[in-house]
Formats: sequence, C-alpha cells, structure tokens
Amino acid sequence: MKNFFNSKYTYGLVSLIIAIWLFISVSAPSALSTRDSAKKQIQQTATKVVTVKNVQVQVNVDDYQYFVTGYPTTVDVKLSGPSALIETTKKTRNFNVSLDLTKLGPGKHKVKFNVTGLNKEIKATTSPETVNVKISKKVSQVFPIQIALEKNSLKSGYKIGTPYANPATATVSGPKSEIKKVVQVVASVDIPRNVKTSVEKEVLLQALDADGKIVNVILSPQTTHISIPITVPSKQVNLKTEQTGKPVDGYEYSFKLNTDSAKVYGDQNNLDELSELSIPVDVSDLKTSTKKTYTLADVFKNKIWSSEPNSVTVEITVKKSSDPDDDKKTSKAKTKKNSKKKVSKKQTRTVRRV
Repeated sequence: MKNFFNSKYTYGLVSLIIAIWLFISVSAPSALSTRDSAKKQIQQTATKVVTVKNVQVQVNVDDYQYFVTGYPTTVDVKLSGPSALIETTKKTRNFNVSLDLTKLGPGKHKVKFNVTGLNKEIKATTSPETVNVKISKKVSQVFPIQIALEKNSLKSGYKIGTPYANPATATVSGPKSEIKKVVQVVASVDIPRNVKTSVEKEVLLQALDADGKIVNVILSPQTTHISIPITVPSKQVNLKTEQTGKPVDGYEYSFKLNTDSAKVYGDQNNLDELSELSIPVDVSDLKTSTKKTYTLADVFKNKIWSSEPNSVTVEITVKKSSDPDDDKKTSKAKTKKNSKKKVSKKQTRTVRRV
C-alpha cells in the first residue's frame, strides 16, 4: 500500500485529475459567456417591426409657380429590420418622408410618399402609402389690412383713436380659386382692461371670406404691428383731509398731506362732478403721532378708477389739549402777580415823596 502512494504512477494520476479540474473551472464561465453573447447577437439581428407616428411630410415643388393642396402634414411610418437598427432609428428619427412633385404640372395627381435616409437593411411603409394632391398655378394679390378691435373688456368712457398697422398691406398667395374667396385680411386686437396708454401689439393676420371663415392661402407677412391710441378720461383735483372716528378726550389732531393734488382717472360723468377729494382720517383711539397711507382708488372706488400718484401719505400730529380750568388758574395767577407789581410801584413813589 505504501508503495502505491509513493509510486510515480500515482503522482501522475493525481496531476491529471487536478489539470482536468482546472480546465473545467476556467472553461465553464467562458462557455456561459459565449452562450450569452450568442443569444444577444441573435436578439440584435432578429427582425423587428415598429411604427413611428407623426413624421413630418416635406413637399418638393416649385412654390414660386405652384400651390399644392390635399396632402397631410404628417404620416405614420412602419419600419421593419434588424432589432438593433430599428431601435436606433425609432429613437433618432433620422429619416425623411417627402412628396416629389417637381415633374408634375397643374392638375390632380396621385402621388406616393418617399422615405429616405434609412439603413439599407430597413424597409419602410407609410400610412397612407399614396395621396391625391391638387397642383394649381399660384397667383398673388395685395390686400389692405383691416383692424378688428375687441372692446368687450374696455371700460366705458375710454376714448379710442384711429388704429393703424405697420405694414398696412399684406400679399395673399394661392390658387386662383382660393384667392377669389378672400374678401379681407384682418388683424384682430384684444384691448387689455384698465389700459391707460396706447396699445402696441404684434398681431397674426387672417385671410377671411365673405362669411368670416379662414381661407387656405399664404400670407406675407404673416403678422403686423398694431398701434391703437387710447385716451382715458382724467382730471387734476385738489386733496384735503377730513377727521373721522371718535377722538380721544384731551387730545388734539392736525393733519398734513404729502401732496395737495392728484391726477385721477374715471368715468367722464363722475369726473365732471369732482373738484376735490376729501380723505377720511380715522383718529379713533389715537394718542400718538403717526403716518397713514391711503390708496385713492380704494378710498374713492365709486368715483375714480385709478390715480397718479397711486397713494398719498397723511402725517397725523397728536397733542394733548389744554384744560380750561388750568387756563383760568393761570390767568388768575398772572392777574395777582400784576397787582403786586402795581402796589410795589405805588409804595416806591410814596417813599420818594417823603
């Protein structure tokens, strides 16, 4: 038995077993990794189908001569191909959909959508695959811009001057059949509430037919700058203060405004009746001098809309009033003192005579 373990054959057998075990240990993870890699490769090369929604349509046409109608602005595109390529294309959307009308003239045509920019291994189908378009000779006509004012939110009494547009005209382009429908180009302006100065706005233009419906044409420019002179009735009035509330016994109050007048805005009928505004100053429980701020539009909300300045400050000086009994005592003391002085003078004169 001892000879068996010491035999060179025994050592050789053990070495072989260890070598086989090491080989299996090293090869197993590699085999698993190879299987995973193969699986992943199969997934990436497997065919996948996706639909990309709302892809913009580009129309290739001589738009200086022709006007095209009847085509959708977007289409859905069905893509099929290797999974990896499809996923990348879906995320990047790096392909184009177009209608090639460069070789077509005026009239109605059935045209197929073209998809370009895709990898050669990807197939694409649009939905719809074709579209019926109408190509018309483009004509142009210049229209003066009409200004439509929305005055619903404007307070009564506001005076609106003559509005004007810059530019004052717009060029309308499109098929002759559509141009005939256009009766005016309009800029609609909503005047903000409580506006005090002229309105300045950039406004979108619309081409309208006789029923006020929008006509499918091209406008140049698409916007115009509108200026509307606004005059709000106003008047300069004097300000004064009026003591209100129950004063504290034994205290006197005086008031000083930081301004003697204000410019007020309001309905013209109300302003005609105003010559001054008397600010009520409540002195109830007031024993120390202080300052109070009054927003004129809040104090006189039934008479004015706003004012400049918006608010005024009243400085209130509080003093203790003098007691009538104290005044009498002071007066008697002065009289008594004066009498003593007179007696003293008489005595002085008598002494001198002696």
